[in-house]
Amino acid sequence: MKKSGVDIILPNRIGDAVMTLPVIVCLKQLIESGDKSFKVKLLCIPALIKLFKALNLFDVEELNPYAKVKSWLNPADKAFFLETTSKNLGYHAKKTYGLSNPSKKLIKYSAETSYLHFDQTEEVLSKELSDFLRTQYDLSWCSIRYFGVCLDLGFSVEEIQKIFNFSPDFLSFNEEFYNYSPVFLKGSYLVFCMEAAYGKKGDSDRRWDDKYYFELAEKAYNHFNIDSVFVGIDNKNSIPDRPYFKDLRKKLDILELAQLLYRSKCYIGNDTGPLHIANLVKIPSIGIYFRANSLVDYSPIFPQFNIKIFNPGKSDDIFEVLEQMVK
Repeated sequence: MKKSGVDIILPNRIGDAVMTLPVIVCLKQLIESGDKSFKVKLLCIPALIKLFKALNLFDVEELNPYAKVKSWLNPADKAFFLETTSKNLGYHAKKTYGLSNPSKKLIKYSAETSYLHFDQTEEVLSKELSDFLRTQYDLSWCSIRYFGVCLDLGFSVEEIQKIFNFSPDFLSFNEEFYNYSPVFLKGSYLVFCMEAAYGKKGDSDRRWDDKYYFELAEKAYNHFNIDSVFVGIDNKNSIPDRPYFKDLRKKLDILELAQLLYRSKCYIGNDTGPLHIANLVKIPSIGIYFRANSLVDYSPIFPQFNIKIFNPGKSDDIFEVLEQMVK
């Protein structure tokens, strides 16, 4: 039987892309256990490709001009655009699924994925499915909304409830990932990310003040003799000159960041991409939030590894939590 080609174009943001993984795992389980025949391909921006390839879920390709040309020569039967962005412009399929955006007038889809709207997710997917995903796996609304892909491919709510089994054991990396060792770091270390939303001014309210991160890192060294590593893509603000502070901002790709995090003691950072990478590699993390809706809408896929702190004050508020993690 000929397989139906399904292309899934992942979101560009790191956190949103990681939060697609529950539905990708679900889709893989449904295909392997059911009678529907699909050939799934994941497409993502260059920054994400090595990470998603290392997970060995489906074929992964970079979304680039060559992929767009190839999509016209040999189009997939269906393509799901999980984010409406001009970077996807020009990618073709026999039937396209996506969410219309008035500001992207040139981007049109064959079918509207209204379930990607948070305020419509529960209604479109059915309360039964959303309750199942929240009750059984404590998934965020960001992750739950993507399950509309399974419904659009013809799978039922009953099939998803019967087949879907999600735990940290269902997401592991290839052997090469685990063989990596950061030779420039020795002993125990913490990882901090002080930025949020790629440094955009409109999201500045999502950032805890840098000085509190430095205070935490200083206390961690004084109390536990643990070094601290600072990561991210924003290196405009300087890091205090300490032999136990390592500045790796703008020096790691996402796969290297994941490998660094995997060998760390703990991650502490704002509600942003590296928090979700830390959660993906199953290390303890402290997520710092300043928007109440983000606690429910964008929380990491494995809540058992993450502690959420809302609107903290001084660094002492978080050090008590950190102390329990590193003991």
